[in-house]
Amino acid sequence: MDEATPRQRKKERSPSYPGIDLRAAIERAEQLRLKEGRNWAPVDAALNDWGYRPKSGAGLVVVAALKKFGLLEEQGGGNDRHVRLTD
Repeated sequence: MDEATPRQRKKERSPSYPGIDLRAAIERAEQLRLKEGRNWAPVDAALNDWGYRPKSGAGLVVVAALKKFGLLEEQGGGNDRHVRLTD
């Protein structure tokens, strides 16, 4: 009995959205500008500038949101991950 099973429809992902709103993202960018300028800074230093502990989940949501809004760029990865404000 070679009964064909109907193909299951693949679930589509919801579009990603920033974890904080634009106003909060701009405020965080300004805090980072005052502390780090436009220099590359380790992610943990940026998190500290915002009052988060290293590797903080909530802090990493802020990093992702700033990247999503185009306010932040990153280079490297792991322990050598750095961020800075965009132009």
